[in-house]
Amino acid sequence: NRDVFLAKDRDEYICGWHVDDYGFWPATPPSPGVNAWIALDDMPIEHGGGFALATGSHSAPWRMEAHRVTGATTTFPIKGFQSAEDMIANRTGAGTCNIKNTAPHLHERLEETKRVYELKRGDVIFHARWLFHRTVPMSRAFLREH
Repeated sequence: NRDVFLAKDRDEYICGWHVDDYGFWPATPPSPGVNAWIALDDMPIEHGGGFALATGSHSAPWRMEAHRVTGATTTFPIKGFQSAEDMIANRTGAGTCNIKNTAPHLHERLEETKRVYELKRGDVIFHARWLFHRTVPMSRAFLREH
């Protein structure tokens, strides 16, 4: 079992559309799974907060292209990599959170199917491991006030 804690703060870095793979899952690429995303604070939509899911993206016909441009584990060689150096040199894609920049046409598809949920502290969203998701950046003014 593995727990991961991510904090949304005043930092500029926002992770765009992605699926959770080895960074979050100690499993092989074909392994099924369910994510549990727990809000530790309120994420009001009117202040830019929220959690977005791209409905149906886990089974969309273009999902493997999206996996390739992000370097998801589904694109790793069957026998794996020989070393970290081998992985860095030969992994596909431009990084987990970069679909908006590397494949704008896929980013548009994800945006077209997105559903944004306003979360209150303690709310939990369960979703399929391979469903594309992202958080929504909160407004700077709201963050400064809270």
